[in-house]
Amino acid sequence: MEAKSSLRRLAELYSKLPGPAVWLRLAAGLLGLLALSWLLDRLGLAIWHPDFAFLLGLGPLAALGTSLAEESLFRGILLPPPREGRADLRAAALSSFVFALWHPFQTFFYHPLWEAYAWRWWFLGGAFLLGLACARLTLATRSLWPAIVLHLLVSLDWKTLYAIPSCGLAPCVLYH
Repeated sequence: MEAKSSLRRLAELYSKLPGPAVWLRLAAGLLGLLALSWLLDRLGLAIWHPDFAFLLGLGPLAALGTSLAEESLFRGILLPPPREGRADLRAAALSSFVFALWHPFQTFFYHPLWEAYAWRWWFLGGAFLLGLACARLTLATRSLWPAIVLHLLVSLDWKTLYAIPSCGLAPCVLYH
């Protein structure tokens, strides 16, 4: 019974597409993050190492698959719907915490190319904050699409600008 209601909720979250105002706010937020990243690069705190081959290769396809799968699980299934008139910040924080820990947890089962980053505090903190932002978007819009787009674009930006290696499970297993 629980699985059936989770799948029904997931279908509802995929069936709703937010209006233009949500997408404009999301675009403004992403431009703000890009400006912050640029500033950190200029200050020498987080140096860019652009890897446009990732962006021009199969990177976007891999990032899309990952974004769809992770948002379906962490925001579509694990994040409970908000109670009437209340945003459940504890549920969003818990979902984000599990999301952040999911990334280094994967290194126990296979050795992704990004394994060297998985246990660093800034990676875990960034994953947690991304999870919170995606949870907030999902709860506010009752749609997974803004969270999927945010997850996709942040991942592409991070991996392209900072040259963090990327691969899905199958390529990493086959690589090693």
